[in-house]
Amino acid sequence: MKKSPVLAFFLSIVLCFGLIGVPAAADGTTDPTETTAPDISSQVPDMTFDGTDASITHGCRTINARYPLHSGDPVISYSDAAVLYEINSGTMLYMKNPDETMYPSSLVKVMTALIAMERGNLDEIVTVSANALAAVPKSAMKVKLQEGEQLTLRDLLYCMIVGSGNDAATVIAEHIGGSQQTFVDMMNKRARDLGCTGTNFVNAHGLHDANQVTTARDMARIAMKILECDEYKDIFGAAYYTVPETNTSAARHLVTVNYMVDQEYRFSFYYSKVTGGRTGVTEYDERCLVVTAEDENSSFVGVILGAEPAFDKKDPEQIIRHGSFEDMDKLLDLGFDRYSVNQVLFRGQILDQLHVPNGENDIVVGPVADLFCTLPDGVTADHLTNRVQMLSGSTEAPIQKGDRIANVQVWYGNVCVAQTYVQALNDAKVGQLYTSPDQGSGLFDAGAFSTAITVLIVIGALIVGLSIGMLIMRKMNEKTIRRRRRRRS
Repeated sequence: MKKSPVLAFFLSIVLCFGLIGVPAAADGTTDPTETTAPDISSQVPDMTFDGTDASITHGCRTINARYPLHSGDPVISYSDAAVLYEINSGTMLYMKNPDETMYPSSLVKVMTALIAMERGNLDEIVTVSANALAAVPKSAMKVKLQEGEQLTLRDLLYCMIVGSGNDAATVIAEHIGGSQQTFVDMMNKRARDLGCTGTNFVNAHGLHDANQVTTARDMARIAMKILECDEYKDIFGAAYYTVPETNTSAARHLVTVNYMVDQEYRFSFYYSKVTGGRTGVTEYDERCLVVTAEDENSSFVGVILGAEPAFDKKDPEQIIRHGSFEDMDKLLDLGFDRYSVNQVLFRGQILDQLHVPNGENDIVVGPVADLFCTLPDGVTADHLTNRVQMLSGSTEAPIQKGDRIANVQVWYGNVCVAQTYVQALNDAKVGQLYTSPDQGSGLFDAGAFSTAITVLIVIGALIVGLSIGMLIMRKMNEKTIRRRRRRRS
């Protein structure tokens, strides 16, 4: 019987803890995403959010993309550098040496035309000067403009783009810039404004100069900008053009050297979806080409630099392969036949529901904008992987509709195809039982209040258990004392 008080005390403690029960998990949230699509999440590289846009640094988004969407087979055969960029979705579909500096040849005329369209009035009359004509070597291709001849700026652009007139380029440069050098300075400034980092212009026509270079990516930037000009397709997409009679010349009939828009002279290179472009031949006989092309779904700009031609061995003057047209045909077929523009994120769509610990209610979240991307035909949302990172403090009330909560990345295999912010789609006010710690006192939020109640129950149970144990021990001691007294008496 001497052990009975200890046993009673022990049983009391066990009873107390039995009353407390098993605590629930601290976080009951689960991943709601379920899919029956093949799991390609393992292809997504293990990387952290570092504040940069992974769809650029590790993906195919924007003209600055470091990785193309299409990889694997080389596609092109004869060119040193190439870019195929889908404009509507901002997707870099294909690239080869996109930032390698190379000679642009007559692709320079694209920038000359851009500045003329942006700064000039195409209907104004331009008078050809002796200085402008003197800026072109005698051996260069010309449309034979004459000193004192007057024609519109529009007709000069046709002479330069369709007729490949280098003399038209220098006349345009002098008219817009006042001098050849001033115009070249304007060209270089405009290139920098467009983000061109590997381009340097020396003249307005593109005749060879060792210091005149560009890159495939930079030419795509310039081509996309001139595509915005109202008369781009009329001028750059013309296979033929007749310059009306002027004060010193009969009408001139011009024929393009861009065979991708000519369905009569060189039908084998004609591509019906091409809306315009410009060719070039370097000092080393390498071919260059920039084109724009579109259908009801996609809009592409394609650039080829350093394409190697081939000539007939029996007749060295007879070209049997341009290299540029053949490779561009393959690039455009890749884009139009195997890929299409898809919407991967919708503004307002619900991506998740998030708990707000100190809020009156949960919030639902979704992308801040619609996002489109070019993807292989047949790809669905189940083939994409979403990665989300919460922003610091983003789920603390108060939260207002439109507040940025997280970043979301969309991955297709090992290429990030889109990234944007995630915003709250509803408000969440501070809960009634919550006061921010920096307000000084007294109430808990719902979670803290629940924890406090649990602690109080534990303490109360322990006190009750101890009291009962002490009472039992006291009664037992009293009985023992009375027994001893009776024995003595």
